[in-house]
Amino acid sequence: KGQWRRYGTERGLPSNDTRDLQFTADGMLWIATLNGIARFDGREFVSFTKRDGLMDNRAFCIYEALDGMLWFGMETGASRFDPKTGRFQNFPSGQDGLAADRVLDIEATPDGTIWLRTLLGLSRYDGRSFQPVPGVPHVALVNNGINSKTLAVDRTGQLWMGGGVQGLQRLSGTNWVRFGVNAGSSGRGYTEALHVSKDG
Repeated sequence: KGQWRRYGTERGLPSNDTRDLQFTADGMLWIATLNGIARFDGREFVSFTKRDGLMDNRAFCIYEALDGMLWFGMETGASRFDPKTGRFQNFPSGQDGLAADRVLDIEATPDGTIWLRTLLGLSRYDGRSFQPVPGVPHVALVNNGINSKTLAVDRTGQLWMGGGVQGLQRLSGTNWVRFGVNAGSSGRGYTEALHVSKDG
């Protein structure tokens, strides 16, 4: 039988309250916590906080872009990390087209567009600037919960969005199509997280 090995603050993790885990192409494990970001090489943790250039210390999601850049969804915006230079570039929520409030999830579609879901909306990033997506409802947290995996991209390249009591939606062209037991009614369907498996 296998044994579980615990990694916490006593081993160098910046916080025991972790929100996302991602292995990057170089084999490193990155961890989003409520006290910064950590990178684990199999032996030790290296932590990054606001002192190192992060937007703030409350991290909720991690996304590795095709160009190798790492995006982190933070309480007050998004931080992008360049592994080659070791530097962060920060994008405050509610400014320059990035929707306001906490960044819950980050995904990319096959055309290279990066999508950022916040508590108050959705924005796309085309490599040069952010553009807010109109008509996207706020995420209504239930019992003060912390949503995280609210976006997913399927095999056809379509973006799916959940999060809160708005139910499940898919972006088809420029229109949102809603799914769920309450679709077409006045009821609400709660979705917590999305994931696309290898079989689609």
